[in-house]
Amino acid sequence: MPASDLEFARFVRESAHRVAERGGLEAVLRVRYPRARVRANDLSGLDAVLYAYRDGRWEPNRDA
Repeated sequence: MPASDLEFARFVRESAHRVAERGGLEAVLRVRYPRARVRANDLSGLDAVLYAYRDGRWEPNRDA
């Protein structure tokens, strides 16, 4: 998500507290953002980190 999309970031944080798994988070996000995707970092040896993409993919921050 673009770092400047504060509304999406807030919605992701609030939603993450209400669901127990990645698929559930993606389903909740897609109610408001139909193209949303949630991905895990999948790198061994690192703590699990989820990335939420409003439009289904990473996009550079155009506001920078």
